[in-house]
Amino acid sequence: NTERQLLIDRVYYIKELEVKEILIPDEFKVAERFKSMFKRLQPRSQRDIQHLNSLIKAVTLLNAPFRSGGDGVLVAQQSDVDQAFDLWIPLNRSQRYGVSPQALDFYEQIILPAFKGLKTSLTMKDLHNYNLKMTGAPLNQNFCRNQYIPVLESAGLISYEKNPDNGREMLITPLILEIESTDESNNK
Repeated sequence: NTERQLLIDRVYYIKELEVKEILIPDEFKVAERFKSMFKRLQPRSQRDIQHLNSLIKAVTLLNAPFRSGGDGVLVAQQSDVDQAFDLWIPLNRSQRYGVSPQALDFYEQIILPAFKGLKTSLTMKDLHNYNLKMTGAPLNQNFCRNQYIPVLESAGLISYEKNPDNGREMLITPLILEIESTDESNNK
């Protein structure tokens, strides 16, 4: 595979560069862009901006053959910053709720629309029927029950309780009807 070989060659090249420092010019502009993406910042935003800066440096490192500033210093360019934001935005959406991107997608694409259609608490059968109707594929109920539901419940996105009318059945009720997204992800 030629692309794989090119990546291997690039990794060896980067290793031989002995990079000591990666500079992000206009870090203030990166911070302003970060802040402008949210209606309100949360305490975790300090960690998030550090993760974003690390991602910018990683993208710059991958582009090292074109970013050399001399003496083991690489200088990030605007394209590195843009690429890092493109990678970070979808990851950050799920991180803000403490769930995987797949679990958040399941919540947004299956649970919320099914709930809005029925306007009542949902059973696994309701979710299965909704998924079957929308995608034509059956829903793996055991996987959802064991993987997504506990995560979504612990994140406070749903309540998961026994049906008072049928003790063998569990009811799923969404608690947050609109997932907060960043302004930049809305603009793309």
